[in-house]
Amino acid sequence: MDSHKDQEIGAPPLNPNDDDHDQEELEWIRHEAQRRFAALRQHVASLTEPPEPWLPNGHSLRPEEKETSDPCSRVPKSWFFHATGFWLEPGLCRPEKCHDMKSYMQALVEQHWHPRFAKKEKHNDDHINSNNDDDDDNNNHQQQHDPLESFGTTKEQNEARGDYFLDSAARIHFFAEPSAIDSEHRLLPQFSSHHHKILALNKVGHGLHLLSSSSLSSSLSSKKKNPFVEWTHSPQLCDLVRHGLQSWQDPVVPQSMYIFKHGRLDSTSRSSCSSCNSNAVHAHQDSTFLCTTPYQSCLGVWLALDDATLTNGCLWVRPYSHREPLRRQYQRNAKYFEEITKNGHNDNGNDKDKDNTTKEPKLVMKHLTTTTTIMDDDEPNHGPHEEEEEAALPHPDTTPRQLLDLGWLPVECRAGDVLLFCGTLDHLSLANHSPHPRHSFQLHLVEGPRAGVTWSPLNWLQYNDYHQHQQRRHNHNHPKDNHNHNDPTEFVRLLPADPDTTTERKDTTTGSPTTTKADETIAPPS
Repeated sequence: MDSHKDQEIGAPPLNPNDDDHDQEELEWIRHEAQRRFAALRQHVASLTEPPEPWLPNGHSLRPEEKETSDPCSRVPKSWFFHATGFWLEPGLCRPEKCHDMKSYMQALVEQHWHPRFAKKEKHNDDHINSNNDDDDDNNNHQQQHDPLESFGTTKEQNEARGDYFLDSAARIHFFAEPSAIDSEHRLLPQFSSHHHKILALNKVGHGLHLLSSSSLSSSLSSKKKNPFVEWTHSPQLCDLVRHGLQSWQDPVVPQSMYIFKHGRLDSTSRSSCSSCNSNAVHAHQDSTFLCTTPYQSCLGVWLALDDATLTNGCLWVRPYSHREPLRRQYQRNAKYFEEITKNGHNDNGNDKDKDNTTKEPKLVMKHLTTTTTIMDDDEPNHGPHEEEEEAALPHPDTTPRQLLDLGWLPVECRAGDVLLFCGTLDHLSLANHSPHPRHSFQLHLVEGPRAGVTWSPLNWLQYNDYHQHQQRRHNHNHPKDNHNHNDPTEFVRLLPADPDTTTERKDTTTGSPTTTKADETIAPPS
Protein backbone atom coordinates (compact mmCIF):
# COMPACT_ATOMS: atom_id res chain seq x y z
CA MET A 1 0.00 0.00 0.00
CA ASP A 2 2.92 2.35 0.62
CA SER A 3 3.83 2.45 -3.05
CA HIS A 4 0.33 3.72 -3.76
CA LYS A 5 0.26 6.50 -1.21
CA ASP A 6 0.44 9.22 -3.85
CA GLN A 7 -2.09 7.60 -6.17
CA GLU A 8 -5.52 9.16 -6.32
CA ILE A 9 -8.58 7.48 -7.72
CA GLY A 10 -8.39 7.54 -11.51
CA ALA A 11 -4.64 8.15 -11.56
CA PRO A 12 -2.67 6.28 -14.25
CA PRO A 13 0.29 4.01 -13.51
CA LEU A 14 3.58 5.83 -13.05
CA ASN A 15 5.09 4.33 -16.20
CA PRO A 16 2.26 3.58 -18.64
CA ASN A 17 3.18 2.00 -21.96
CA ASP A 18 1.41 3.86 -24.72
CA ASP A 19 3.07 2.36 -27.76
CA ASP A 20 1.80 3.34 -31.21
CA HIS A 21 -0.58 5.98 -29.88
CA ASP A 22 -0.50 9.71 -30.13
CA GLN A 23 1.14 10.84 -26.90
CA GLU A 24 -0.31 14.33 -27.02
CA GLU A 25 -3.88 13.01 -27.36
CA LEU A 26 -3.35 10.51 -24.53
CA GLU A 27 -1.95 13.16 -22.21
CA TRP A 28 -4.89 15.44 -22.96
CA ILE A 29 -7.34 12.63 -22.13
CA ARG A 30 -5.51 11.84 -18.89
CA HIS A 31 -5.40 15.47 -17.89
CA GLU A 32 -9.10 15.92 -18.59
CA ALA A 33 -9.96 12.70 -16.75
CA GLN A 34 -7.96 13.82 -13.72
CA ARG A 35 -9.74 17.17 -13.74
CA ARG A 36 -13.10 15.42 -13.69
CA PHE A 37 -12.05 12.97 -11.00
CA ALA A 38 -10.92 15.93 -8.89
CA ALA A 39 -14.36 17.47 -9.36
CA LEU A 40 -15.98 14.23 -8.17
CA ARG A 41 -13.78 14.14 -5.07
CA GLN A 42 -14.44 17.78 -4.35
CA HIS A 43 -18.19 17.22 -4.63
CA VAL A 44 -18.14 14.28 -2.21
CA ALA A 45 -15.81 16.08 0.20
CA SER A 46 -18.20 19.04 0.30
CA LEU A 47 -21.14 16.92 1.48
CA THR A 48 -22.28 17.70 5.01
CA GLU A 49 -24.43 14.55 5.25
CA PRO A 50 -23.71 11.02 4.00
CA PRO A 51 -25.12 10.28 0.53
CA GLU A 52 -28.08 7.98 0.18
CA PRO A 53 -26.84 4.36 0.15
CA TRP A 54 -27.21 2.56 -3.16
CA LEU A 55 -28.76 -0.46 -1.44
CA PRO A 56 -32.21 0.49 -0.10
CA ASN A 57 -31.87 -1.77 2.92
CA GLY A 58 -32.57 0.85 5.57
CA HIS A 59 -28.94 1.22 6.64
CA SER A 60 -27.52 4.74 6.54
CA LEU A 61 -23.84 5.53 6.07
CA ARG A 62 -22.04 6.57 9.24
CA PRO A 63 -21.28 10.30 9.49
CA GLU A 64 -18.10 9.52 11.46
CA GLU A 65 -16.66 7.88 8.35
CA LYS A 66 -15.83 11.44 7.30
CA GLU A 67 -13.15 11.55 9.98
CA THR A 68 -11.51 8.27 8.92
CA SER A 69 -11.36 8.91 5.21
CA ASP A 70 -8.89 7.19 2.95
CA PRO A 71 -5.64 9.25 2.94
CA CYS A 72 -5.15 8.75 -0.80
CA SER A 73 -8.37 10.45 -1.90
CA ARG A 74 -9.17 12.69 1.12
CA VAL A 75 -12.81 11.59 0.91
CA PRO A 76 -14.62 8.72 2.68
CA LYS A 77 -14.54 5.66 0.44
CA SER A 78 -18.09 4.66 1.35
CA TRP A 79 -19.35 8.16 0.63
CA PHE A 80 -17.56 8.29 -2.72
CA PHE A 81 -18.76 4.79 -3.66
CA HIS A 82 -22.43 5.39 -2.92
CA ALA A 83 -22.41 8.90 -4.40
CA THR A 84 -20.70 8.04 -7.71
CA GLY A 85 -21.28 4.29 -8.04
CA PHE A 86 -17.64 3.12 -7.90
CA TRP A 87 -14.43 3.15 -5.88
CA LEU A 88 -10.81 2.30 -6.71
CA GLU A 89 -8.95 0.68 -3.82
CA PRO A 90 -5.17 0.89 -4.45
CA GLY A 91 -2.89 -2.07 -3.79
CA LEU A 92 -5.41 -4.35 -2.10
CA CYS A 93 -3.80 -7.45 -3.63
CA ARG A 94 -0.03 -7.94 -3.36
CA PRO A 95 1.98 -8.24 -6.62
CA GLU A 96 3.08 -11.80 -5.83
CA LYS A 97 -0.55 -12.84 -5.44
CA CYS A 98 -1.39 -11.34 -8.84
CA HIS A 99 1.53 -13.29 -10.30
CA ASP A 100 0.27 -16.49 -8.64
CA MET A 101 -3.15 -16.07 -10.28
CA LYS A 102 -1.62 -15.55 -13.73
CA SER A 103 0.69 -18.55 -13.34
CA TYR A 104 -2.12 -20.72 -12.05
CA MET A 105 -4.31 -19.77 -15.00
CA GLN A 106 -1.50 -20.51 -17.48
CA ALA A 107 -1.19 -24.01 -15.99
CA LEU A 108 -4.96 -24.54 -16.05
CA VAL A 109 -5.14 -23.66 -19.73
CA GLU A 110 -2.14 -25.75 -20.72
CA GLN A 111 -3.25 -28.85 -18.84
CA HIS A 112 -7.04 -28.73 -19.01
CA TRP A 113 -8.11 -27.01 -22.22
CA HIS A 114 -7.88 -29.18 -25.33
CA PRO A 115 -9.80 -27.55 -28.20
CA ARG A 116 -9.71 -28.57 -31.84
CA PHE A 117 -7.12 -26.77 -33.95
CA ALA A 118 -7.17 -26.00 -37.63
CA LYS A 119 -4.26 -27.56 -39.50
CA LYS A 120 -1.42 -25.17 -40.14
CA GLU A 121 0.99 -24.92 -43.01
CA LYS A 122 4.66 -25.50 -42.24
CA HIS A 123 7.09 -22.71 -43.09
CA ASN A 124 10.83 -22.60 -42.59
CA ASP A 125 10.57 -19.18 -40.99
CA ASP A 126 7.66 -20.08 -38.70
CA HIS A 127 9.28 -19.49 -35.33
CA ILE A 128 6.26 -20.76 -33.43
CA ASN A 129 5.96 -24.01 -35.37
CA SER A 130 9.67 -24.83 -35.54
CA ASN A 131 10.02 -26.22 -32.02
CA ASN A 132 6.51 -27.41 -31.27
CA ASP A 133 5.96 -30.56 -33.28
CA ASP A 134 5.40 -32.38 -30.02
CA ASP A 135 2.52 -30.04 -29.25
CA ASP A 136 0.97 -30.79 -32.64
CA ASP A 137 1.30 -34.52 -32.08
CA ASN A 138 -0.23 -34.19 -28.65
CA ASN A 139 -3.18 -32.30 -30.12
CA ASN A 140 -3.64 -34.70 -33.03
CA HIS A 141 -3.79 -37.67 -30.68
CA GLN A 142 -6.36 -36.17 -28.34
CA GLN A 143 -9.12 -38.75 -28.14
CA GLN A 144 -11.69 -36.16 -27.18
CA HIS A 145 -11.63 -32.42 -27.68
CA ASP A 146 -13.23 -29.95 -25.32
CA PRO A 147 -16.14 -27.87 -26.62
CA LEU A 148 -14.94 -24.73 -28.35
CA GLU A 149 -17.21 -21.81 -27.59
CA SER A 150 -16.35 -18.17 -28.07
CA PHE A 151 -17.41 -15.23 -25.97
CA GLY A 152 -18.51 -11.85 -27.27
CA THR A 153 -20.78 -9.13 -25.92
CA THR A 154 -23.01 -8.22 -28.87
CA LYS A 155 -26.74 -8.96 -28.68
CA GLU A 156 -26.36 -11.77 -31.21
CA GLN A 157 -23.46 -13.33 -29.33
CA ASN A 158 -25.33 -13.15 -26.02
CA GLU A 159 -28.32 -15.02 -27.43
CA ALA A 160 -26.23 -17.63 -29.29
CA ARG A 161 -24.73 -19.22 -26.18
CA GLY A 162 -25.50 -22.82 -25.39
CA ASP A 163 -24.96 -25.67 -22.97
CA TYR A 164 -21.23 -25.16 -22.49
CA PHE A 165 -21.89 -21.62 -21.23
CA LEU A 166 -24.82 -22.64 -19.04
CA ASP A 167 -22.84 -25.54 -17.59
CA SER A 168 -20.08 -23.13 -16.55
CA ALA A 169 -22.10 -21.66 -13.68
CA ALA A 170 -20.33 -23.75 -11.04
CA ARG A 171 -17.43 -25.04 -13.12
CA ILE A 172 -14.28 -23.87 -14.86
CA HIS A 173 -14.91 -23.49 -18.60
CA PHE A 174 -12.82 -21.82 -21.30
CA PHE A 175 -14.15 -19.28 -23.82
CA ALA A 176 -12.20 -18.15 -26.89
CA GLU A 177 -12.14 -14.84 -28.71
CA PRO A 178 -14.61 -14.91 -31.64
CA SER A 179 -11.79 -13.80 -33.96
CA ALA A 180 -9.63 -16.78 -32.92
CA ILE A 181 -12.01 -19.40 -34.36
CA ASP A 182 -12.37 -20.43 -37.99
CA SER A 183 -15.55 -21.22 -39.94
CA GLU A 184 -15.40 -24.88 -38.87
CA HIS A 185 -15.29 -23.97 -35.19
CA ARG A 186 -11.60 -24.70 -34.67
CA LEU A 187 -8.86 -22.54 -33.24
CA LEU A 188 -6.80 -20.78 -35.88
CA PRO A 189 -3.42 -22.41 -36.61
CA GLN A 190 -1.38 -19.65 -34.96
CA PHE A 191 -2.72 -20.75 -31.56
CA SER A 192 -1.97 -24.45 -31.95
CA SER A 193 1.20 -24.37 -29.86
CA HIS A 194 0.80 -25.76 -26.36
CA HIS A 195 2.04 -22.48 -24.88
CA HIS A 196 0.26 -20.14 -27.31
CA LYS A 197 -3.30 -21.43 -27.15
CA ILE A 198 -3.89 -19.20 -24.11
CA LEU A 199 -3.63 -16.21 -26.47
CA ALA A 200 -6.88 -17.33 -28.12
CA LEU A 201 -8.89 -17.07 -24.91
CA ASN A 202 -11.29 -14.29 -24.00
CA LYS A 203 -12.28 -15.50 -20.53
CA VAL A 204 -12.49 -18.44 -18.12
CA GLY A 205 -15.46 -18.82 -15.77
CA HIS A 206 -17.56 -19.00 -13.78
CA GLY A 207 -16.63 -21.17 -10.77
CA LEU A 208 -12.99 -20.28 -10.16
CA HIS A 209 -13.86 -19.15 -6.65
CA LEU A 210 -15.42 -22.47 -5.64
CA LEU A 211 -13.61 -25.14 -3.68
CA SER A 212 -15.70 -27.73 -5.54
CA SER A 213 -14.13 -26.56 -8.80
CA SER A 214 -10.59 -26.88 -7.51
CA SER A 215 -10.52 -30.60 -8.32
CA LEU A 216 -10.08 -29.57 -11.94
CA SER A 217 -6.68 -28.18 -11.02
CA SER A 218 -5.73 -30.77 -8.40
CA SER A 219 -3.15 -32.28 -10.75
CA LEU A 220 -1.23 -29.00 -10.91
CA SER A 221 0.31 -29.46 -7.49
CA SER A 222 -0.78 -31.27 -4.39
CA LYS A 223 0.68 -28.47 -2.27
CA LYS A 224 -0.40 -25.48 -4.36
CA LYS A 225 -3.55 -23.73 -3.19
CA ASN A 226 -6.07 -22.24 -5.58
CA PRO A 227 -5.21 -18.49 -5.50
CA PHE A 228 -8.67 -17.54 -6.74
CA VAL A 229 -10.33 -19.21 -3.75
CA GLU A 230 -7.79 -17.58 -1.44
CA TRP A 231 -8.47 -14.13 -2.89
CA THR A 232 -12.24 -14.58 -2.65
CA HIS A 233 -11.98 -15.13 1.09
CA SER A 234 -9.03 -12.87 1.82
CA PRO A 235 -9.48 -10.78 4.99
CA GLN A 236 -8.66 -7.52 3.22
CA LEU A 237 -11.36 -8.05 0.61
CA CYS A 238 -13.94 -9.15 3.18
CA ASP A 239 -13.15 -6.13 5.34
CA LEU A 240 -13.42 -3.73 2.39
CA VAL A 241 -16.84 -5.02 1.34
CA ARG A 242 -18.32 -5.43 4.80
CA HIS A 243 -16.89 -2.38 6.53
CA GLY A 244 -15.34 -0.09 3.92
CA LEU A 245 -18.50 0.16 1.79
CA GLN A 246 -20.80 -0.16 4.83
CA SER A 247 -23.81 -1.51 2.98
CA TRP A 248 -23.75 -5.27 2.27
CA GLN A 249 -25.09 -7.30 5.20
CA ASP A 250 -24.97 -10.87 3.82
CA PRO A 251 -22.71 -10.85 0.72
CA VAL A 252 -22.57 -14.09 -1.25
CA VAL A 253 -20.57 -14.89 -4.40
CA PRO A 254 -22.53 -16.29 -7.38
CA GLN A 255 -19.72 -16.20 -9.94
CA SER A 256 -16.13 -15.39 -10.83
CA MET A 257 -14.26 -14.99 -14.10
CA TYR A 258 -10.78 -14.44 -15.44
CA ILE A 259 -10.59 -11.94 -18.33
CA PHE A 260 -7.52 -12.02 -20.61
CA LYS A 261 -7.74 -9.03 -22.97
CA HIS A 262 -4.53 -9.95 -24.75
CA GLY A 263 -2.39 -7.33 -26.42
CA ARG A 264 -1.58 -7.07 -30.10
CA LEU A 265 1.24 -9.40 -30.97
CA ASP A 266 3.32 -9.98 -34.09
CA SER A 267 2.11 -11.21 -37.47
CA THR A 268 1.89 -14.81 -36.24
CA SER A 269 -0.77 -14.05 -33.68
CA ARG A 270 -4.09 -12.35 -33.12
CA SER A 271 -3.12 -8.99 -34.62
CA SER A 272 -3.63 -10.59 -38.02
CA CYS A 273 -7.32 -11.16 -37.28
CA SER A 274 -9.68 -8.89 -39.15
CA SER A 275 -11.66 -7.77 -36.10
CA CYS A 276 -9.38 -5.37 -34.23
CA ASN A 277 -12.12 -4.73 -31.65
CA SER A 278 -12.72 -8.38 -30.84
CA ASN A 279 -11.80 -7.92 -27.18
CA ALA A 280 -13.74 -4.71 -26.63
CA VAL A 281 -16.63 -5.01 -24.14
CA HIS A 282 -19.89 -3.21 -24.87
CA ALA A 283 -21.43 -0.82 -22.38
CA HIS A 284 -23.53 -2.73 -19.87
CA GLN A 285 -24.79 -3.03 -16.29
CA ASP A 286 -23.61 -6.14 -14.44
CA SER A 287 -26.99 -6.59 -12.75
CA THR A 288 -28.29 -7.47 -16.22
CA PHE A 289 -26.70 -10.88 -15.65
CA LEU A 290 -27.12 -11.14 -11.85
CA CYS A 291 -30.57 -9.85 -10.93
CA THR A 292 -31.94 -9.84 -7.41
CA THR A 293 -35.21 -8.74 -5.86
CA PRO A 294 -36.73 -6.65 -4.24
CA TYR A 295 -33.77 -4.50 -5.28
CA GLN A 296 -30.58 -4.86 -7.30
CA SER A 297 -27.64 -5.77 -5.06
CA CYS A 298 -24.83 -6.88 -7.39
CA LEU A 299 -21.34 -5.62 -6.56
CA GLY A 300 -18.56 -5.94 -9.13
CA VAL A 301 -15.09 -6.57 -7.64
CA TRP A 302 -12.59 -6.10 -10.48
CA LEU A 303 -8.97 -6.98 -9.65
CA ALA A 304 -6.29 -5.76 -12.08
CA LEU A 305 -3.63 -8.45 -12.58
CA ASP A 306 -1.75 -6.17 -15.00
CA ASP A 307 -1.48 -2.41 -15.17
CA ALA A 308 -4.62 -1.16 -16.95
CA THR A 309 -4.13 1.89 -19.17
CA LEU A 310 -5.90 3.80 -21.88
CA THR A 311 -4.11 1.82 -24.57
CA ASN A 312 -4.51 -1.71 -23.24
CA GLY A 313 -8.21 -1.47 -22.43
CA CYS A 314 -8.78 -0.08 -18.93
CA LEU A 315 -12.35 0.11 -17.68
CA TRP A 316 -14.47 3.19 -18.35
CA VAL A 317 -17.33 4.13 -16.02
CA ARG A 318 -20.22 6.58 -16.23
CA PRO A 319 -20.40 8.25 -12.79
CA TYR A 320 -23.84 8.51 -11.16
CA SER A 321 -25.42 6.06 -13.66
CA HIS A 322 -25.88 3.57 -10.80
CA ARG A 323 -28.98 5.52 -9.78
CA GLU A 324 -30.66 4.67 -13.10
CA PRO A 325 -32.96 1.62 -13.31
CA LEU A 326 -31.83 -1.70 -14.70
CA ARG A 327 -32.53 -1.75 -18.43
CA ARG A 328 -32.31 -5.46 -19.28
CA GLN A 329 -32.12 -8.95 -17.83
CA TYR A 330 -30.22 -11.85 -19.38
CA GLN A 331 -32.62 -14.77 -18.95
CA ARG A 332 -32.94 -18.43 -19.65
CA ASN A 333 -35.59 -18.73 -22.35
CA ALA A 334 -38.69 -20.33 -20.83
CA LYS A 335 -39.94 -21.44 -24.26
CA TYR A 336 -36.80 -23.44 -24.95
CA PHE A 337 -36.74 -25.19 -21.59
CA GLU A 338 -40.46 -25.96 -21.72
CA GLU A 339 -39.87 -27.62 -25.10
CA ILE A 340 -36.93 -29.63 -23.78
CA THR A 341 -38.94 -30.71 -20.73
CA LYS A 342 -41.81 -31.82 -22.95
CA ASN A 343 -39.58 -33.76 -25.37
CA GLY A 344 -37.29 -35.27 -22.73
CA HIS A 345 -33.92 -36.88 -23.42
CA ASN A 346 -32.66 -39.89 -25.29
CA ASP A 347 -30.84 -42.61 -23.38
CA ASN A 348 -27.50 -41.27 -24.60
CA GLY A 349 -28.16 -37.89 -23.06
CA ASN A 350 -29.03 -36.02 -26.25
CA ASP A 351 -32.16 -33.90 -26.47
CA LYS A 352 -34.99 -35.26 -28.54
CA ASP A 353 -35.43 -31.91 -30.26
CA LYS A 354 -36.00 -33.11 -33.82
CA ASP A 355 -39.65 -32.06 -33.56
CA ASN A 356 -38.75 -28.66 -32.11
CA THR A 357 -39.45 -26.40 -35.09
CA THR A 358 -39.35 -23.17 -33.08
CA LYS A 359 -35.53 -23.29 -32.79
CA GLU A 360 -35.74 -21.15 -29.69
CA PRO A 361 -32.46 -19.82 -28.25
CA LYS A 362 -31.55 -21.03 -24.79
CA LEU A 363 -30.89 -17.48 -23.57
CA VAL A 364 -32.58 -14.17 -24.33
CA MET A 365 -31.95 -10.55 -23.42
CA LYS A 366 -35.16 -9.13 -22.01
CA HIS A 367 -35.89 -5.44 -21.91
CA LEU A 368 -37.26 -4.36 -18.53
CA THR A 369 -40.03 -1.78 -18.74
CA THR A 370 -41.61 0.13 -15.89
CA THR A 371 -44.28 -2.59 -15.64
CA THR A 372 -42.07 -5.70 -15.75
CA THR A 373 -39.94 -7.11 -12.97
CA ILE A 374 -37.10 -9.55 -12.78
CA MET A 375 -39.58 -12.27 -11.77
CA ASP A 376 -41.70 -11.94 -14.93
CA ASP A 377 -41.28 -14.61 -17.60
CA ASP A 378 -43.50 -13.15 -20.30
CA GLU A 379 -42.39 -12.46 -23.85
CA PRO A 380 -38.94 -10.85 -24.26
CA ASN A 381 -39.32 -7.28 -25.41
CA HIS A 382 -37.07 -6.11 -28.23
CA GLY A 383 -39.17 -3.11 -29.17
CA PRO A 384 -38.29 0.38 -30.44
CA HIS A 385 -37.67 1.72 -26.95
CA GLU A 386 -34.94 -0.83 -26.34
CA GLU A 387 -33.38 -0.09 -29.73
CA GLU A 388 -33.29 3.62 -28.87
CA GLU A 389 -31.60 2.88 -25.53
CA GLU A 390 -29.04 0.61 -27.16
CA ALA A 391 -28.32 3.17 -29.88
CA ALA A 392 -27.59 5.77 -27.20
CA LEU A 393 -24.88 3.61 -25.61
CA PRO A 394 -21.28 3.95 -26.79
CA HIS A 395 -20.11 1.54 -29.48
CA PRO A 396 -16.77 -0.31 -29.14
CA ASP A 397 -15.45 1.88 -31.96
CA THR A 398 -16.08 5.02 -29.90
CA THR A 399 -12.87 6.97 -29.32
CA PRO A 400 -11.65 7.95 -25.83
CA ARG A 401 -12.31 11.63 -26.55
CA GLN A 402 -15.86 10.82 -27.62
CA LEU A 403 -16.40 8.81 -24.43
CA LEU A 404 -15.28 11.78 -22.35
CA ASP A 405 -17.75 13.96 -24.23
CA LEU A 406 -20.50 11.47 -23.34
CA GLY A 407 -19.69 11.71 -19.63
CA TRP A 408 -17.59 8.56 -19.27
CA LEU A 409 -14.31 8.41 -17.34
CA PRO A 410 -11.36 6.01 -17.72
CA VAL A 411 -10.10 4.30 -14.56
CA GLU A 412 -6.43 3.54 -15.12
CA CYS A 413 -4.84 1.46 -12.37
CA ARG A 414 -1.89 -0.66 -11.34
CA ALA A 415 -1.76 -4.43 -10.94
CA GLY A 416 -3.18 -5.23 -7.50
CA ASP A 417 -5.67 -2.36 -7.49
CA VAL A 418 -9.36 -3.24 -7.11
CA LEU A 419 -12.22 -1.38 -8.75
CA LEU A 420 -15.56 -1.85 -7.01
CA PHE A 421 -18.79 -0.73 -8.66
CA CYS A 422 -22.55 -1.04 -8.28
CA GLY A 423 -24.35 -3.54 -10.48
CA THR A 424 -26.36 -0.81 -12.22
CA LEU A 425 -23.31 1.35 -13.04
CA ASP A 426 -22.68 1.61 -16.78
CA HIS A 427 -19.16 0.51 -17.69
CA LEU A 428 -17.23 -0.75 -20.71
CA SER A 429 -13.73 -1.31 -22.01
CA LEU A 430 -12.23 -0.53 -25.39
CA ALA A 431 -10.02 -2.92 -27.35
CA ASN A 432 -6.43 -3.53 -26.31
CA HIS A 433 -4.39 -1.66 -28.94
CA SER A 434 -1.08 -2.16 -27.18
CA PRO A 435 1.32 -5.14 -27.18
CA HIS A 436 0.77 -5.51 -23.43
CA PRO A 437 -1.80 -7.82 -21.76
CA ARG A 438 -4.51 -6.60 -19.43
CA HIS A 439 -5.49 -9.64 -17.39
CA SER A 440 -8.05 -9.27 -14.61
CA PHE A 441 -9.99 -11.42 -12.16
CA GLN A 442 -13.54 -10.42 -11.34
CA LEU A 443 -15.90 -11.50 -8.59
CA HIS A 444 -19.57 -10.65 -8.41
CA LEU A 445 -21.30 -10.43 -5.06
CA VAL A 446 -24.99 -10.08 -4.26
CA GLU A 447 -26.94 -9.81 -1.02
CA GLY A 448 -28.08 -13.13 0.40
CA PRO A 449 -31.43 -14.17 1.88
CA ARG A 450 -30.44 -13.12 5.39
CA ALA A 451 -30.72 -9.57 4.08
CA GLY A 452 -34.17 -10.32 2.64
CA VAL A 453 -32.88 -10.49 -0.95
CA THR A 454 -33.82 -13.17 -3.49
CA TRP A 455 -31.83 -14.46 -6.47
CA SER A 456 -33.94 -14.27 -9.63
CA PRO A 457 -34.97 -17.75 -10.88
CA LEU A 458 -34.78 -16.35 -14.43
CA ASN A 459 -31.08 -15.49 -14.26
CA TRP A 460 -28.90 -17.47 -16.65
CA LEU A 461 -26.77 -18.67 -13.73
CA GLN A 462 -28.55 -21.37 -11.75
CA TYR A 463 -26.74 -24.01 -9.70
CA ASN A 464 -29.75 -26.28 -9.23
CA ASP A 465 -32.47 -26.99 -11.76
CA TYR A 466 -30.58 -26.51 -15.01
CA HIS A 467 -27.62 -28.62 -13.88
CA GLN A 468 -29.90 -31.38 -12.65
CA HIS A 469 -31.64 -31.26 -16.01
CA GLN A 470 -28.38 -31.38 -17.99
CA GLN A 471 -26.17 -33.60 -15.81
CA ARG A 472 -26.72 -36.79 -17.80
CA ARG A 473 -26.00 -35.01 -21.08
CA HIS A 474 -22.79 -33.49 -19.77
CA ASN A 475 -21.53 -36.72 -18.23
CA HIS A 476 -22.12 -38.49 -21.53
CA ASN A 477 -20.26 -35.87 -23.56
CA HIS A 478 -17.45 -35.32 -21.03
CA PRO A 479 -16.78 -38.58 -19.16
CA LYS A 480 -13.28 -37.38 -18.19
CA ASP A 481 -14.72 -34.31 -16.45
CA ASN A 482 -15.00 -35.95 -13.03
CA HIS A 483 -15.19 -32.66 -11.15
CA ASN A 484 -18.70 -32.12 -12.49
CA HIS A 485 -20.00 -34.45 -9.77
CA ASN A 486 -18.96 -31.86 -7.20
CA ASP A 487 -21.21 -29.02 -8.35
CA PRO A 488 -22.36 -26.86 -5.45
CA THR A 489 -26.04 -26.11 -5.12
CA GLU A 490 -25.41 -22.99 -3.07
CA PHE A 491 -23.62 -19.64 -3.26
CA VAL A 492 -20.59 -19.33 -1.02
CA ARG A 493 -20.63 -16.65 1.65
CA LEU A 494 -17.99 -13.95 1.68
CA LEU A 495 -16.05 -14.89 4.79
CA PRO A 496 -12.36 -15.24 5.68
CA ALA A 497 -10.78 -18.39 4.25
CA ASP A 498 -9.51 -19.80 7.56
CA PRO A 499 -11.80 -22.80 8.21
CA ASP A 500 -11.49 -22.18 11.95
CA THR A 501 -12.74 -18.62 11.55
CA THR A 502 -16.29 -18.12 12.67
CA THR A 503 -18.49 -15.09 12.80
CA GLU A 504 -21.58 -14.41 14.83
CA ARG A 505 -24.66 -13.23 12.97
CA LYS A 506 -28.28 -12.76 13.86
CA ASP A 507 -30.61 -15.13 12.05
CA THR A 508 -33.20 -13.09 10.15
CA THR A 509 -35.96 -15.59 10.84
CA THR A 510 -35.45 -16.26 14.56
CA GLY A 511 -33.54 -13.16 15.60
CA SER A 512 -31.09 -15.33 17.52
CA PRO A 513 -27.31 -15.30 16.99
CA THR A 514 -25.87 -18.05 14.80
CA THR A 515 -22.29 -19.14 14.30
CA THR A 516 -21.24 -19.47 10.66
CA LYS A 517 -18.25 -21.42 9.39
CA ALA A 518 -16.05 -19.73 6.82
CA ASP A 519 -16.87 -22.30 4.15
CA GLU A 520 -20.62 -22.13 4.70
CA THR A 521 -22.72 -21.79 1.57
CA ILE A 522 -26.31 -20.79 1.02
CA ALA A 523 -28.81 -21.98 -1.52
CA PRO A 524 -30.08 -19.50 -4.14
CA PRO A 525 -33.80 -19.11 -3.41
CA SER A 526 -36.02 -20.77 -6.01
